[in-house]
Formats: sequence, C-alpha cells, structure tokens
Amino acid sequence: MIAVIVPIGIGGVVFFGLWFWAILDCIGTDSMQIRNLPKTTWLFVVVLLAMPGALAWLLLGRPEGAGLQVGGTYRPRTSRQQPRNKGFEDSAEWQSRSKQIRTPKPLTPSTADITETNAVKERRLLEWEAELKKREAAIDPDGGGEADPPNDVAS
Repeated sequence: MIAVIVPIGIGGVVFFGLWFWAILDCIGTDSMQIRNLPKTTWLFVVVLLAMPGALAWLLLGRPEGAGLQVGGTYRPRTSRQQPRNKGFEDSAEWQSRSKQIRTPKPLTPSTADITETNAVKERRLLEWEAELKKREAAIDPDGGGEADPPNDVAS
C-alpha cells in the first residue's frame, strides 16, 4: 500500500500551501536576487526541511522587497517610503560642497600649446637630420661599405 501524507485540518492545508508556494517561488526567483545561499541549496532546504525550510526561505532567502507573486518580483517604492541607505552624497552639506569643487584641468594639452610655426618645425627637422647623419657616421666610418645591388636584374 502506498503511504500518502494527507494534510489534516486547516493547519495542514496552510502548511502544504506554504511549502508548495515556497518551492515554486524558489524555482521562479532569479538566482542573482536570492540572498544568503545559492539557489539550488535553497531549493534543497525548502524541499527537505518542509516547514522550517519554507519559513527560512521567506525570512532569509527571498529578495528584499519582493511581492507575493511567485518569482520574487519587486514592488514599486511608494512616495511615502524613504530610501533605506542614505550616504553623505544625499545630504544638503554635500550639495553645497559639490558646487564649490572646481572642475579639474584636462590632461591633454590645449591646441594653443600644440601649434608650432613652420620655422620651428623646419629647425627641428634639420636638427633630427643632423643627428641622424652623426649616428650613421659613428656606425659606418667609411661612409659607404658595400655598393647597392642594381635595380634591374638581367635574365
């Protein structure tokens, strides 16, 4: 004979309904929103521990602010509710101080610093060419070495 657990009375029906709803809610909730334990662990806790697991899921695992709908969707915040975590940036003192902060100078030079006259560019180019000739002379003091091979190849 197959043994079936039959809920007895209204308490049993409520227990079974809460347990079944907790299983579906755990399955339907996004794993990134679940608190404290991984999703599969919560599912095992709810299935194996039944009532304590369902209560633990409700109190410790469900996303904060989730509505009664299966899947852990969030309720919109009403206008009367204040934000829970207020930082210094939310205070009036920060608002007054932020207006006093100067914007930093850009790290790249402005176009006025970059522009050079053609004479300056010409002088710099001549200096680079002279330096290059000095380096080449230091490497090859003979000034020639091997002759370049001819461009046209006789067949």
